[in-house]
Amino acid sequence: MQVHRCTGVSPFDLVLSRPPRRWLIEAEPTLESFGSHAQFHTKWTSWLEALVSTATAKNDREQPRMKRNDDERLRSDGQDLRIGGYAFVRKEYHEKDNPKHKLSQIADGPFKIVSFSDDAVLLKIGENQERVSRDRVERAPAPK
Repeated sequence: MQVHRCTGVSPFDLVLSRPPRRWLIEAEPTLESFGSHAQFHTKWTSWLEALVSTATAKNDREQPRMKRNDDERLRSDGQDLRIGGYAFVRKEYHEKDNPKHKLSQIADGPFKIVSFSDDAVLLKIGENQERVSRDRVERAPAPK
Protein backbone atom coordinates (compact mmCIF):
# COMPACT_ATOMS: atom_id res chain seq x y z
CA MET A 1 0.00 0.00 0.00
CA GLN A 2 1.53 3.30 -1.12
CA VAL A 3 1.90 6.02 1.52
CA HIS A 4 0.88 9.51 0.33
CA ARG A 5 3.69 12.08 0.42
CA CYS A 6 1.61 14.84 2.04
CA THR A 7 -0.28 12.90 4.68
CA GLY A 8 2.26 10.18 5.46
CA VAL A 9 -0.62 7.67 5.48
CA SER A 10 -2.01 5.48 2.73
CA PRO A 11 -5.31 6.74 1.30
CA PHE A 12 -6.83 3.31 1.89
CA ASP A 13 -6.23 3.61 5.63
CA LEU A 14 -7.70 7.10 5.79
CA VAL A 15 -10.80 6.28 3.79
CA LEU A 16 -11.66 2.81 5.06
CA SER A 17 -10.02 2.99 8.51
CA ARG A 18 -8.61 -0.50 8.20
CA PRO A 19 -5.71 -2.21 6.45
CA PRO A 20 -6.53 -3.91 3.13
CA ARG A 21 -7.29 -7.61 3.09
CA ARG A 22 -4.78 -9.89 1.50
CA TRP A 23 -5.62 -12.11 -1.43
CA LEU A 24 -5.16 -15.18 0.71
CA ILE A 25 -8.09 -16.16 2.86
CA GLU A 26 -7.47 -15.06 6.40
CA ALA A 27 -9.49 -15.58 9.52
CA GLU A 28 -11.64 -12.58 10.36
CA PRO A 29 -10.39 -10.67 13.40
CA THR A 30 -12.39 -11.56 16.42
CA LEU A 31 -13.19 -9.76 19.63
CA GLU A 32 -11.60 -12.57 21.65
CA SER A 33 -8.29 -10.72 21.74
CA PHE A 34 -10.14 -7.90 23.50
CA GLY A 35 -11.99 -8.25 26.76
CA SER A 36 -15.15 -6.55 25.46
CA HIS A 37 -16.70 -4.53 22.70
CA ALA A 38 -15.89 -1.38 24.69
CA GLN A 39 -12.15 -2.20 24.73
CA PHE A 40 -12.23 -2.95 21.01
CA HIS A 41 -14.05 0.34 20.35
CA THR A 42 -11.60 2.29 22.53
CA LYS A 43 -8.59 0.77 20.75
CA TRP A 44 -10.15 1.40 17.32
CA THR A 45 -11.04 5.02 18.16
CA SER A 46 -7.59 5.85 19.52
CA TRP A 47 -5.93 4.29 16.48
CA LEU A 48 -8.18 6.25 14.11
CA GLU A 49 -7.61 9.53 15.97
CA ALA A 50 -3.83 8.99 15.84
CA LEU A 51 -4.04 8.24 12.11
CA VAL A 52 -6.01 11.41 11.35
CA SER A 53 -3.80 13.50 13.64
CA THR A 54 -0.63 12.24 11.92
CA ALA A 55 -2.07 12.88 8.46
CA THR A 56 -3.22 16.40 9.42
CA ALA A 57 0.14 17.34 10.96
CA LYS A 58 2.11 16.04 7.98
CA ASN A 59 -0.25 17.75 5.53
CA ASP A 60 0.22 21.06 7.38
CA ARG A 61 4.00 20.67 7.09
CA GLU A 62 3.72 19.96 3.34
CA GLN A 63 1.47 22.96 2.65
CA PRO A 64 4.31 25.44 1.88
CA ARG A 65 5.82 23.04 -0.68
CA MET A 66 2.45 22.55 -2.37
CA LYS A 67 1.87 26.32 -2.49
CA ARG A 68 5.33 26.91 -3.95
CA ASN A 69 4.70 24.29 -6.65
CA ASP A 70 1.29 25.77 -7.50
CA ASP A 71 2.69 29.30 -7.65
CA GLU A 72 5.36 28.17 -10.11
CA ARG A 73 2.64 26.92 -12.47
CA LEU A 74 0.55 30.10 -12.37
CA ARG A 75 0.22 31.94 -15.63
CA SER A 76 1.22 35.58 -15.81
CA ASP A 77 -1.56 38.07 -15.13
CA GLY A 78 -0.91 39.92 -18.37
CA GLN A 79 1.10 42.76 -16.85
CA ASP A 80 3.64 42.32 -19.62
CA LEU A 81 1.15 43.23 -22.39
CA ARG A 82 1.81 46.47 -24.26
CA ILE A 83 0.06 48.37 -27.04
CA GLY A 84 1.70 47.56 -30.35
CA GLY A 85 2.96 44.23 -29.00
CA TYR A 86 1.67 40.82 -30.00
CA ALA A 87 -0.40 38.18 -28.25
CA PHE A 88 -1.65 34.64 -28.70
CA VAL A 89 -5.32 33.87 -28.06
CA ARG A 90 -6.14 30.54 -26.42
CA LYS A 91 -8.83 28.71 -28.36
CA GLU A 92 -12.22 27.91 -26.89
CA TYR A 93 -13.38 24.43 -27.73
CA HIS A 94 -16.98 23.57 -28.43
CA GLU A 95 -17.91 19.96 -29.04
CA LYS A 96 -19.96 20.61 -32.18
CA ASP A 97 -18.07 23.37 -33.96
CA ASN A 98 -14.50 22.75 -32.91
CA PRO A 99 -13.87 19.52 -31.00
CA LYS A 100 -10.72 19.37 -28.90
CA HIS A 101 -8.03 16.95 -29.94
CA LYS A 102 -4.80 16.32 -28.07
CA LEU A 103 -2.69 17.27 -31.09
CA SER A 104 -4.63 20.37 -32.10
CA GLN A 105 -3.25 23.86 -31.59
CA ILE A 106 -4.18 25.45 -28.28
CA ALA A 107 -3.84 29.07 -29.45
CA ASP A 108 -4.15 31.28 -32.52
CA GLY A 109 -1.96 34.20 -33.41
CA PRO A 110 0.12 36.16 -32.91
CA PHE A 111 -2.19 39.17 -33.21
CA LYS A 112 -1.30 42.84 -32.73
CA ILE A 113 -2.53 44.46 -29.49
CA VAL A 114 -4.51 47.64 -30.20
CA SER A 115 -5.48 48.38 -26.58
CA PHE A 116 -6.23 46.60 -23.31
CA SER A 117 -7.98 47.08 -20.00
CA ASP A 118 -8.17 45.09 -16.77
CA ASP A 119 -10.57 42.53 -18.22
CA ALA A 120 -10.24 42.63 -22.03
CA VAL A 121 -7.76 43.06 -24.86
CA LEU A 122 -8.55 44.61 -28.25
CA LEU A 123 -6.66 42.72 -30.95
CA LYS A 124 -6.25 43.35 -34.66
CA ILE A 125 -7.21 40.06 -36.31
CA GLY A 126 -6.87 40.33 -40.06
CA GLU A 127 -8.64 43.54 -41.09
CA ASN A 128 -10.97 43.46 -38.07
CA GLN A 129 -10.55 44.30 -34.42
CA GLU A 130 -11.82 41.83 -31.86
CA ARG A 131 -12.28 42.20 -28.11
CA VAL A 132 -11.02 39.12 -26.19
CA SER A 133 -11.09 38.28 -22.49
CA ARG A 134 -7.73 38.92 -20.89
CA ASP A 135 -7.80 35.41 -19.42
CA ARG A 136 -7.42 33.95 -22.91
CA VAL A 137 -4.48 36.16 -23.96
CA GLU A 138 -0.78 35.38 -23.58
CA ARG A 139 2.08 37.64 -24.70
CA ALA A 140 3.76 36.49 -27.90
CA PRO A 141 7.02 37.42 -29.61
CA ALA A 142 6.76 39.68 -32.65
CA PRO A 143 6.33 37.75 -35.91
CA LYS A 144 9.34 37.69 -38.23
